[in-house]
Amino acid sequence: MLNRPTIAIVDDYPRWRSFLESYLTEQGFDVLCKAKNGKEFLSFLQLADSVPALCILDINMPIMNGFQTANALRELYPSIKILAFSMEIGRGMVNRMLDSGAHAFLAKGVAPQDISQALYNLLESHSQTQIPNAASNRS
Repeated sequence: MLNRPTIAIVDDYPRWRSFLESYLTEQGFDVLCKAKNGKEFLSFLQLADSVPALCILDINMPIMNGFQTANALRELYPSIKILAFSMEIGRGMVNRMLDSGAHAFLAKGVAPQDISQALYNLLESHSQTQIPNAASNRS
C-alpha cells in the first residue's frame, strides 16, 4: 500500500474543515489534524509523533491568524508545505501571506479539483514554485 500524503486543515469555519477533510480523504490524503486556529495547530504539532507534509491554512482566524501561523511554521516546522486558502484575494494579502511563509495561495471558491491539484503540485515541488490556478511565491 502506498503512503498517503499527510495534511492538516487550519480554518476557523467548521463546514470548510469538514468539507475539506471529506474531499481530501477521497482524493488520497490522510488528514492528521483539523484545527480552528494557528495556536490549536501548533499545540497539536508539539504533541504529534510526526508532522503533516502539507497544511491548508486560512488567513483570517481568531487567536492566531494565518500570517502568524505561517511565520511560526516556517521557523519551527519548515518541512510543512503551506497552501494559504482564503476569501481575501487582494494582491497585498496574497503577497503578505507568501512572504510569511506560504508556498502557494488559493481563493476559497475554486473548484475542489484545483485544491487537490495544488496540493499534489506542492508535494512534487522542492521550493516555492508556480502552481496552476494559484498564486505562489517566485521560484
